[in-house]
Amino acid sequence: MDTKKYVRTCVLDCGKNSFTFFDGKGKAGTKSKVRLLNRKEVLELYKHLETGTRLVIEYSHGGCPRKGLSLSQPFEGPELLEWYDNLRQAGITLKLFPQKSTPRAISYAYHVCGLFNDVDFEEVKNDFRDPVMIAKFIEDFPYISMMNPPESFEERAMILEAWAIKNSMNELLNYARRFRAEEHEEHESGYILPEAEYRVPDDAIVNFILNNLETIYDELDDTARDVFGLRLNKKGELQVSTKKQWKIQMPQLYSVLVTLMDHTGKFVFRTTTEDLAGWAFVKRYLLCMTPFHLRGGVARSNLFHHGMKNWIAKMAKLEGVLLKQLGSTGKMSSFVPRGQFSPEQNRVFRKYRKQYCDSIRKLFQVCKKIMMDSEKYAELTGSLTTV
Repeated sequence: MDTKKYVRTCVLDCGKNSFTFFDGKGKAGTKSKVRLLNRKEVLELYKHLETGTRLVIEYSHGGCPRKGLSLSQPFEGPELLEWYDNLRQAGITLKLFPQKSTPRAISYAYHVCGLFNDVDFEEVKNDFRDPVMIAKFIEDFPYISMMNPPESFEERAMILEAWAIKNSMNELLNYARRFRAEEHEEHESGYILPEAEYRVPDDAIVNFILNNLETIYDELDDTARDVFGLRLNKKGELQVSTKKQWKIQMPQLYSVLVTLMDHTGKFVFRTTTEDLAGWAFVKRYLLCMTPFHLRGGVARSNLFHHGMKNWIAKMAKLEGVLLKQLGSTGKMSSFVPRGQFSPEQNRVFRKYRKQYCDSIRKLFQVCKKIMMDSEKYAELTGSLTTV
């Protein structure tokens, strides 16, 4: 959360052939003035904005250098770095807004705040609407995550390493989620394997989960247990599966484990550290738990799109807050668009999103500790270690 006080917040947007600029004077609204700027005027904004100004631009326009014939990135890398430096020396704070949050900002400004409701919305060009709507969104949600400009555009070894790991994760997850066993059978742990996805014969990740499920259950708190579907029956035994499906959240469990181990049982060691990844690396680069993610991957999709939304909606309903709306079938199925949340819906969503993300971290740390305490890990690293 950016708690610093600014003289004003200006928003810059990139159109097809020009830029649109909201100067941040007064509250953002339908009558706010937006003017056109050319490339030269944008690069010389530091000469005209007073010290203490915050300038906001979408990450895709102001945080990425142009590559090839791309039109979304108007500036080359050296131009951007010089621009950053000029703004910094002039006492102007540049913030990069996550473009994936722009649809939410527009929806919020229009549906909740009523911006441009008194005009023909479709007649107002996006280039003139968007800077004002983003400014309004930032006014009302000052905790929205925004990025500082990068110091360079050289591809770091860490990023390349992460992409290599994530590509392998995607390939494995795509196979595991589409494979379905022909019949259920008893696992070596004593649990019954259902006729379900993520049930590849001799899959080391499935074996690890089921063989260590009781330890995992004991180490997690009640919230994390609920997130991953770890529940006890009346006999005090873990409810793992029925004949046809998993009772535990196997896709989500599997998606966390795949950051540490592959289907053959081989540990996923980072090339730069020659060891298992830490949570910071996994969170940022493998599970892409950030609004700035691009091509988040199958693991992120499993955890957030298929897992988090349903869990948050369930928990919110217990508080009397509905986050789902009627779908085409007449049932409460589709999630209310984030940009149309009421303040209460947004409060509850953020509350349980934090709990869900904390649960992912706790599961990762518990499983990593189990692995690092194993004889196999000791053989590979020469010592027994704990997290």
